[in-house]
Amino acid sequence: PGMLSARMIKALCEVLKNRPEWRESETKLFEAFDTIVLRDVVAAVPLGINYRSSDDDHSLRGCIERRLSAAMSRHSATVTRLVP
Repeated sequence: PGMLSARMIKALCEVLKNRPEWRESETKLFEAFDTIVLRDVVAAVPLGINYRSSDDDHSLRGCIERRLSAAMSRHSATVTRLVP
């Protein structure tokens, strides 16, 4: 089976629901998502933790949000450096 399980998709939907600015960022979100290794995201979340657990340090939602946030920030920094 692939890495996009129902649990992963639900967690990603929760993240995007709470970050409308990412949804409106055109291709930036796709480029950021392409830099994330989903296998590493799943491995970082302890088994038995609900995808939307209130413990964002260990939830799948929290892990996705942290990694996307870092990737979005890196992308913004790269674009800023390229623009004169």
